[in-house]
Amino acid sequence: MRQMWVWMLLMAMAFVNDRSHCCVEEERISLLEIKAWFNHAGAPGSYDQLDGWDKEHFNCCNWDYYRVVCDNTTNRVIVLRLSFINYAVEDLYLNASLFLPFKELEILDLSDNQLVGGLKNQGFQVLTSGLRNLKELHLSSNKFNDNILSSLSGFSTLKSLDLSDNKFTESTGFNGFQVLASGLRNLEELYLCSNKLNDNILSSLSEFSTLKSLDLSGNMFTGSTGLNGLRKLETLYLGSTNFMESILIDSLGALPSLKTLYAPFSTFQHVGKGQ
Repeated sequence: MRQMWVWMLLMAMAFVNDRSHCCVEEERISLLEIKAWFNHAGAPGSYDQLDGWDKEHFNCCNWDYYRVVCDNTTNRVIVLRLSFINYAVEDLYLNASLFLPFKELEILDLSDNQLVGGLKNQGFQVLTSGLRNLKELHLSSNKFNDNILSSLSGFSTLKSLDLSDNKFTESTGFNGFQVLASGLRNLEELYLCSNKLNDNILSSLSEFSTLKSLDLSGNMFTGSTGLNGLRKLETLYLGSTNFMESILIDSLGALPSLKTLYAPFSTFQHVGKGQ
C-alpha cells in the first residue's frame, strides 16, 4: 500500500511539474484561434502545417519547434513564424487582435500569405500598444500597399522590417515612409526589394538614421536623386536598379560606414559633360 501511495505522489508531482512548464493558457487559446482563422479562410497550410496545434495538448511550446518558440524561463511565446500558410486563397485580411496576447513576442513572421490589409479596425495599429518587445516583423510576399505604412510606425522597438515583394509605390504626395521613419527610431534593417518604388522614396529614407542594412533591389529607380543621411549604413543592396553613376558616387560618399554594396544586374547611367 505504501508503495502505491509513493507512486501516486510521484505521478501527481510529475503532473504538476509538467503543467508548470506549459505555455501561458491565454497564448495557447490564441494559437488555436489563429489556426481557426486560417481554417475559416480556407488556407490549405492550416491543415497540414498547423496539424500539431492540438487543443488536447496543453503545452503549446512543444507543438511546433519552428513556428512557435517559447522563452525557457517565462514559457511565453517569443517567436511566431506563420509564413506560407495561405498559398491558395487569393486575398486574406488580417485579424490583428488575435496576436494581442503575445505580450513578449520578439519575432513575428506573416510572409507569403496573400495578405492585403486588415479587417475593419483590426490592422497593425491594434498591435502597436501590445507588442512592446517586437524586434522583427516579416511581411514579405504579400499584397500590402502604402496604406499600411502609418500603422507600422507604432512599433518603436523594431530592429528589422521586411516589406519585400508587396505593392508599395510611395506615389507623389504621399509621405508614408517618412511617417514610418518617424516612429521606427531603432530600426537597423529595412528590406524593400521587389516593389514599385521610385525616386520619390529616396528623400524619405534619409530619415531612417539608425539603418545598418538597406535593400532597394528590383524597384523602379532612375537615380535622379541620391541617398543621404544614412551615416550608420553598412550594407546596401541595389540589384536590378538604374542609378545615374554620378549620383550614386555622390551617395556613396555620404555613407561613411558603408562596407558592402551589392548591385548585380544593375545599370549605372553615365552622364558626361554637356548632358
